[in-house]
Formats: sequence, structure tokens, C-alpha cells
Amino acid sequence: MADAIQNLPGEYQNQLMFNELVLTMQPFDIKKPMLVKFNFNVPTNGGYKLYCYYFRSLSSAEVRFMQCQVPLTDWKNLYNNKEEYVDREFLGVLSVINGGCTVTVLIRGDECNQFNLNEIILEKE
Repeated sequence: MADAIQNLPGEYQNQLMFNELVLTMQPFDIKKPMLVKFNFNVPTNGGYKLYCYYFRSLSSAEVRFMQCQVPLTDWKNLYNNKEEYVDREFLGVLSVINGGCTVTVLIRGDECNQFNLNEIILEKE
């Protein structure tokens, strides 16, 4: 189970893309990345592989995934000259203590850029 917490500058909303429900995250300011935090509750502590499903397009922003202050990925430029669905991309391993963890997604771009997230999966190591 995950809860999303938005931090400005930016907005997010649910929408349909190619019959898939996505969370569209759109930053407002190119100088300051948008932050979206996902809080995960899991049944057991330990390591969890983090996978992501998302869309790349002409309007895609740059994204970075972090756990607390530790980067899981470098900045990824998701710009693509056509719509493309990225299926089950491995992002890193999360360390879960006390049944929960937080993943922060940083989105960098302007009001014309966005990140279209379809799904996040945690898989016990």
C-alpha cells in the first residue's frame, strides 16, 4: 500500500493514457524540482526491489528516484520523440525498517513537461 504526498512546486492528477490509469506529475518551475513522496507499508522488514512502469513522450520531464536522502537513480531524461511505455524498469533496492519506507520522486522541467507514472512495484529480495 502506498500514499502519495505532494510537495510544490507542481501538481499531480490521475488520467488515462492508452487505456492505462497514470499519475501525471507536472512541475511548475524549471529552477526548482517538484517532489512527490510515496510512503510504502510492507509486511516484513528487509530489502525490496523497486520497479517502475511509466510513459515516455515529447513532453516528458527529467526524473530521479530517492530513498530518504540516498539516490536510487541518477537524473533520467525521459524525453522521447514518440509515446513509449516503459515496462518494469528496475530502479534499485529499498531498505525497509519498521514495516515502511518512503520513496521520493523528483521531477525537473517546466509547465510543458510531466512524468506519467503507471505503477510502482516492490518485490521482496
